[in-house]
Amino acid sequence: MYICGVKLNKMDMKKGKQIGLLIILLWTIHQFTCAQSERQYKKWILKSSNVKIHIDSFSIRSAYNLNKNTILLFGVSEKQFKTGVEVIQYNNKIKKISYKDISGGSEDFIYPHFYNTDDTLDPQIILCTSGADYTYGVTVYKIIKDKIEKIGYMNLALNVNLEKYRSDPAPYVIITTNGKTITFSFKKTVATNFQNDNERIYKAGHIKYFYENGKFTKHTQ
Repeated sequence: MYICGVKLNKMDMKKGKQIGLLIILLWTIHQFTCAQSERQYKKWILKSSNVKIHIDSFSIRSAYNLNKNTILLFGVSEKQFKTGVEVIQYNNKIKKISYKDISGGSEDFIYPHFYNTDDTLDPQIILCTSGADYTYGVTVYKIIKDKIEKIGYMNLALNVNLEKYRSDPAPYVIITTNGKTITFSFKKTVATNFQNDNERIYKAGHIKYFYENGKFTKHTQ
């Protein structure tokens, strides 16, 4: 057999085949190791947007530039019979809404928190804390290729004295991923159904949320 004008005997071909199989094996091991290694999310800084946008009765509380043409808007719906917090992805180039999510209720504030990893293949994460007077819960969104999607809701808040501290748990979140599962836990004591009769308190790390295969689940200990 000739390759590039060089004649190869059977032993050369056998060695070449073995080297090829070894390269494939090493590449497979590398891919598996990368997929299984745990990566931690960190705060992701987005630049605030000062673009003036009017959308029906939507009152904008904060806005951020996701990219050159896309703006993320966070605010409150002020319709007479449909209040609540709202998240909007707005295409400023064509002046149209590309995504909209409203949580109808008595919430009157919404605070977005952004997170990502060093791996560009991992989805970016937004935690939106909302409530009135105190935190009712945290809505979780992911962004892949500049498209936002709601993936779950965490019905919890920091278990704190409301006269002294804010009850937003998002600044104390720990988010990790191994490429298949995204895990959310907290480094401070939190409570589900905060300030309600069925409130339950969890020490740091004793409540976790998992996002895997399109499902968002809660696990406690």
